Amino acid sequence: MSIVWTEDLATGIDEIDHQHQALYLTVDALHEAMKKGHLERVSDIVRCLESYAAEHFATEERYMVAHGYPKLEEHRAAHTGFVTEFLGHKQRLEGQGPRPLLVLELSRWLGVWLAEHLRKVDGEMGRYLHEVARPLARGPGPSREALPHRSPQ
Repeated sequence: MSIVWTEDLATGIDEIDHQHQALYLTVDALHEAMKKGHLERVSDIVRCLESYAAEHFATEERYMVAHGYPKLEEHRAAHTGFVTEFLGHKQRLEGQGPRPLLVLELSRWLGVWLAEHLRKVDGEMGRYLHEVARPLARGPGPSREALPHRSPQ
């Protein structure tokens, strides 16, 4: 159950879309580590996800503040909810160890949460930002090789 970035998830904002792509690749690395039995890598990948998500949320919030996004507080609440639930998964992994079922639950939850959040909440933010802050740069996304925790081929 690998998760894959698709263009329908794009906000059209270069920096944010690149970060979303990196998040997708890191979540996929988590799933791959579980699938291939590299459970020793899970804690590093989870730490990477935690710090990268915080960095990413801060990036989105900077854009929203800078352009007067009217649903900033709702969007922040979604980010806060993510962090709370993510930390619950992280605590279970730390308490019980990186058991395959726990890793699978986390990677599935991340995949669903990201897709729903990107399509709905971030999509709405992206449309608003494009209306008030045209043009926002587009460019190539990150490559799998450039990201941490790449799964062995």
